Amino acid sequence: GGIMSITGGPLFASMYGTKNYGSIKSLSMITMVLASSVSPPLAGYLLDSGMGIGTIFIFFAAYSIFAWLILCLGIGKIIKREKTHDASNA
Repeated sequence: GGIMSITGGPLFASMYGTKNYGSIKSLSMITMVLASSVSPPLAGYLLDSGMGIGTIFIFFAAYSIFAWLILCLGIGKIIKREKTHDASNA
């Protein structure tokens, strides 16, 4: 959520243009709210099933790193496309 609040606007505008920006931004906010509401019951379920808190932290950290890598790939794609676009306009 923190990364998307800073980078979401420019990222979505670069990836999808400004025509559908509102719809895409609202979809990203819904996803963030859903993830925030799912994580406490999921952590409770995992604790009740006998998983230790350290293992749960590692599980959530791995998920966060995976999401961060996907975000980096998307930003890399945008940068590559912008360089190609700038080179063709020069």
